[in-house]
Amino acid sequence: MIRTVTWRSVYEGILRRDGMDPQIPVSSFTSRNIVEHANERVDVALRFWEWSELTLTEERAFRTIWNVTRQFLKSGSDGKPDELFYLGTGFVPGGEFGTGYGYYKVKSDAVTDPPVGTLPTNATYFEVLDPVDRYIALDQVCKRPIGEAIAMWNSNPRTNGCAQSVRFRQSDKGIDVLGYCGNTVFLKYKIRLDKFTMVPFIGTKNYVIGDLVYQQSTGECYRAIANSLAQDPPNTVYWRQCLFPEIFSHYVKAASYADKLLETDNKENDPVKLQIRNTKAANALNEANDALQEQVDALLRQGNGFTYSFRKCRWHGLLGPSDTVTTLTDECDDDGFIPPPAQPASGLLYFPDVVSLKTTTPKLVSKSSIGFAIGSMAVISTGQHFILKAGTSNEADPGQGKPDDWNAGSHNVYWEEVL
Repeated sequence: MIRTVTWRSVYEGILRRDGMDPQIPVSSFTSRNIVEHANERVDVALRFWEWSELTLTEERAFRTIWNVTRQFLKSGSDGKPDELFYLGTGFVPGGEFGTGYGYYKVKSDAVTDPPVGTLPTNATYFEVLDPVDRYIALDQVCKRPIGEAIAMWNSNPRTNGCAQSVRFRQSDKGIDVLGYCGNTVFLKYKIRLDKFTMVPFIGTKNYVIGDLVYQQSTGECYRAIANSLAQDPPNTVYWRQCLFPEIFSHYVKAASYADKLLETDNKENDPVKLQIRNTKAANALNEANDALQEQVDALLRQGNGFTYSFRKCRWHGLLGPSDTVTTLTDECDDDGFIPPPAQPASGLLYFPDVVSLKTTTPKLVSKSSIGFAIGSMAVISTGQHFILKAGTSNEADPGQGKPDDWNAGSHNVYWEEVL
């Protein structure tokens, strides 16, 4: 559990250090300047130490985990058939894998993309995959983003005192797993922290997954986890709050203020004023570094440290018998990290609950279409196919329909039946 402070308290703290009243609006240049420095300093603080509340140990597979709601494609984002890991029929979280567990990929010669919910053991759409290329993507689907890999084991280090370390390295694919042939590994890593902004939420604007906004009423930042229009944060169906770690608050305020002072001012030619400014910046940086070191010292006093070694088949170091280790499930992490979109941005889309284009509920036009590329094909439960086109629909035509999230300026599209 991360102890947090509001983003507004950090932002306004930086303003006050610079002699500004947070109640008086500042220029967009100054606001962007402060936000940029704060985001950079959060990254510096994260790399400085192995912070226990920002470090997790989880079982990870080498591909996206199959579940009943996830669409897999003949041609994925990389132009190749999607690959996946199946936990198996009858799988129990924390227990043994179920029947048919293993790695699969979509058949490139399948007639269509597999309908959502199709089991990977269905040979019509899937084939067995031997994942010779073993790697863990930094942004795995429905898993917490990985900031920095720390250690890796071949089995659960909490329950197995003889768990062996596994070699790894970072690559363009994420984290390459070296010299290991198992199906999963246990990875200890630092989470990837949020970014922050002062760009306000606007109720009349369409937002798509990943958009970042600031909500004045709460003093917090939020990232979109679903496409939306007029859905105010902190509505948790559409938004996830960005968490600012309390342990970094003092450091980020002081260091960001120093960074702002050290920026070049072409109008500042007085050597005395320059000396004063540089002295203030140096003092602020010293204060920031002391604040960060105080947090480290607090952890050291409580027994945390950087000792990694095997001794008599027992693991010594930050991971001990009391630390939590998470095993695989087929569900998205539900503690605030962003899941990817349930539907692909383009390609063949399947809506098993839809019964008509625009006449009988549930209707295709009622489904969010923001984020779908022009040319996307939708299939509904009746077997009818519809293509997404640019422009305005002819509502007199029963085969054309304007999505409910249609917007003349930003989302001018319509569905048309393909006969």
